[in-house]
Amino acid sequence: MVCREHGINQEGKGHLGRLVGQKIVSSADEQNAALDAIDNFLRQKPAPLNSARDLAVRLADFTQMIRGIIVEAFAKGVPSDSLHDWRAAFARTLLPELASNPDPKRERDAVSEFADMFAQTLSYGLFSARAAGPDGTFTRENARKLVPRTNPFLRDFFEQITGFKLDDEPFAGFVEDIIQTLSHADIDAVLGDFGTRDRRSDPVVHFYETFLHAYDPKLRELRGVYYTPEPVVNYIVESLDALLKEKFDIKEGLADRSKITFTRKEGDKTVNEESHRVLILDPATGTATFLYRVLDFIRQQFERKKRAGAWGDYVHEHLLPRLFGFELLMAPYAVAHFKLGLALAARDEPELWRQQWSYEPRKDERINVFLTNTLEDLEEAAEQLGPLRMLSDEANSAFEIKKHKPVLVILGNPPYSGHSANKGEWIRSLVRDYYQCDGRPLGERNPKWLQDDYVKFIRWAQWRIERTGQGILGFITNHGYLDNPTFRGMRQNLMQSFEEIYLLDLHGNSKKKEVDPATGAQDKNVFDIQQGVAIGIFVKLPPEQKKNGCVVRHCDLFSAQRKVKYEWLEDHSIANTPWTKLGPESPNYLFVPQDKARAGEYERGWKITEAMPVNNTGIVSKRDSLAFQADKGAVLRVVKDIYELSTAEIVAKYPLRSWTSRDGRPELVKKSVMEFGVDTSRLTQVLYRPFDLRWTYYTPKSKGFIAWPVYDVMRHMLAGNNLAMILTRQTRDKWDAFAADTLVAHKAVAAYDINSVFPLYLYPDGRLPDSDLFVREESEEKRRPNFSAEFIKDLCERLKVTFVLEGLGKPSKRIIGPEIIFNYAYAVFHSPGYRERYAEFLRTGFPRLPLTSDYTLFKKLAAFGAELVDLHARNQADGSAISFPIKGSNEIEEVRYQPPQTHGNDRHSGRVWINKQQYFEGIAPLVWNFPIGGYQPAERWLKDRKGRTLSYEDKETYMRIVAALAETRRLMSEIEKTIHEHHGWPKAFK
Repeated sequence: MVCREHGINQEGKGHLGRLVGQKIVSSADEQNAALDAIDNFLRQKPAPLNSARDLAVRLADFTQMIRGIIVEAFAKGVPSDSLHDWRAAFARTLLPELASNPDPKRERDAVSEFADMFAQTLSYGLFSARAAGPDGTFTRENARKLVPRTNPFLRDFFEQITGFKLDDEPFAGFVEDIIQTLSHADIDAVLGDFGTRDRRSDPVVHFYETFLHAYDPKLRELRGVYYTPEPVVNYIVESLDALLKEKFDIKEGLADRSKITFTRKEGDKTVNEESHRVLILDPATGTATFLYRVLDFIRQQFERKKRAGAWGDYVHEHLLPRLFGFELLMAPYAVAHFKLGLALAARDEPELWRQQWSYEPRKDERINVFLTNTLEDLEEAAEQLGPLRMLSDEANSAFEIKKHKPVLVILGNPPYSGHSANKGEWIRSLVRDYYQCDGRPLGERNPKWLQDDYVKFIRWAQWRIERTGQGILGFITNHGYLDNPTFRGMRQNLMQSFEEIYLLDLHGNSKKKEVDPATGAQDKNVFDIQQGVAIGIFVKLPPEQKKNGCVVRHCDLFSAQRKVKYEWLEDHSIANTPWTKLGPESPNYLFVPQDKARAGEYERGWKITEAMPVNNTGIVSKRDSLAFQADKGAVLRVVKDIYELSTAEIVAKYPLRSWTSRDGRPELVKKSVMEFGVDTSRLTQVLYRPFDLRWTYYTPKSKGFIAWPVYDVMRHMLAGNNLAMILTRQTRDKWDAFAADTLVAHKAVAAYDINSVFPLYLYPDGRLPDSDLFVREESEEKRRPNFSAEFIKDLCERLKVTFVLEGLGKPSKRIIGPEIIFNYAYAVFHSPGYRERYAEFLRTGFPRLPLTSDYTLFKKLAAFGAELVDLHARNQADGSAISFPIKGSNEIEEVRYQPPQTHGNDRHSGRVWINKQQYFEGIAPLVWNFPIGGYQPAERWLKDRKGRTLSYEDKETYMRIVAALAETRRLMSEIEKTIHEHHGWPKAFK
């Protein structure tokens, strides 16, 4: 502290000296005063932390620092022996991918994840110790003694790491910072609301999520971690209790105390063992929300019967031995123990009753929540020393439950993560049972969603209940498995394992844009996530009650208000839910209601993949902002940069998040461009969104400039003149179809899902599937239509026509070619009646094409289809009715629609403003709002060019787009009118 002698108004009295000229002049009095000020500052007690959020954020900061120091130590090759041993222990017992790896990137990833687990273990162990201890000084020394006895792993961990060895670690100072922070935390205030009936304000419940959000949001997403709302937990717990009583004749339900004798194998021996009948397991425990609710649910029964005097013995003899949980992540593992420990101590009871309901754990009694990877292979670890001994003890305890205990009830909220981090071969092989349906392989090109974590947990729980021979599974998960075609094998497999299935679809899928049918408002999710969810309860009855087949029941719960869903769940259980009985059938075994009469009618049509056998998804770039440019020159500049710059320079100039993806790494892009060169002949157009043509640099090899070029189909679009129909197999958007004569991107029509491309003509390459196609008799050097022989035969017999292999044919002479068939199909798919009548089927599978026997109707529809193809694929609309009347910068600054004005001086028929001065005029509201698939093209085309200056060609293009939308709407109406004139749906197509 130095003050200038002149020029500054000195507010403080403590100075080390004064700056006089270029020298510091000080006196003993000034120095003593400064030292007193510092001493007074250091003596001040910091303000206590009194909220779970503040404490979680502060701990997250220190934990991040510890993680960073550990990562740096490994990067420099100087980690301590202790860190080496702990990494080996974590790799062997929890996550094999943590082991040392010769690949530099994988080694960095492994070190980062190990550092994360170690740092979290340290922080949460200290937090648990502080929460369990009395008020007063909290130090490293007494932390070891304060870790609850019910968590032996954390006690052993702290015995290992908080001794003198910690002093040599570079992160020791931050450990002391955590201890000081916890010492000054008002734990009573932090835990003050624990046990309130409103769990949404419970700081213990939110502590974990708050910590993860502050510490590493990506980790939260990778592991699929989300807090389960109390009403959802209540519904599942109460439903399982009711099923135990009704279906298993267990009168006390979840509180049952009865025991059974079961047999298990030990090598070649058969061993008889005694066990409680109702063993309860949460295999993805998280913060123990479900296990806590089970404990609380049973305790409430004791409270109603006024049996506090029996509670302690019941907990010791019949509750703790029956409750089990598995958790992979250190943070929730520690919080789960902490939370259940608080519940056993009755901290969630009113203060007046705490002593009466408090339970003091007996010597060596533990809470049976284990640090283990549920989905890892079953293997009992040998006796080990040091860190490996502690983790192997946890793993072995979990092994006994996984393999031997006759678990009857499994419940919980497993993680949802499509890009699963649980990649062990054992669980992946189990899930492969879902890759079959009706005895045949699914034939999915990309079945990755079957490896989603929640699917793995369902499969694991199914396997565990099958080993018991009976039981109940109650999960809340992603609801995608209910109707997604990829999951049809899973649905059939579940029906083969369980006698009764109950599915409560809570919806709330914002990606799917689900709405409440009663109000039309957006349907709310019970979680703060975009993915819709469902409660699934699966019952495998005792052998003496086995039934033939499986009964599947379903119920929908919609509401535009989350509160309404919570209240409904609080008032219901499986017993009073208004179930609808389903009858899932081959080929899709759907777990959603279907109009069976309408389904039979729909399925008489030709599945488009059987009519047009060659198809695949659109191309996937993995870096759209780089790979797809608005003009040819822009993409050429990108290609030249990649050719000339180093990998590091490319990443610096084009900072994309997708550089870290598996197939989007910059070195792959660089390699591709170096191989094919700056070749302008590879610059080509691609349909990026409806009416939105972009330029790209196309090469046939995967993991290049384009990550997935889908060359097997796109080669036919490059080889010569062609058309393609763009359709979806499943969609959360409004179903639609589009056409193109260029390459097609994978989301050209589907904003959420992926669209597929069906080329009209196939150009020869020696690999065409002759057995499936209508084969030419001419030279194989010419193209041929992408129609199956059976489809053409059926169509020709119905219409009594002759088929030719090129063009439209001669319709007036009853000779038809592939293009008139394409146009007919395109018109049918644009029929409003078709889309409305078969909406539920179009959401869950490729469309089916109904064939008519009325040749006049066929020709009329084909004519409408030809007009639509010209509008959509060839951009031949007349935009002359749209004006752009004001001169200006032509820059798109904002996109805003102004409805028509019919009165006053400024009358107009609808304007789209691009900045404060300029607008397009003549755009009706119905055209502005007209959707194609998941997009609103009149708005999206402009918004995607925000900041760009529109050229003359851009303006002309936009005017044609608007005109095409208006004309599409008119033609769709004409198509429906024509079908109605020919007896309407479905008679026109019989």
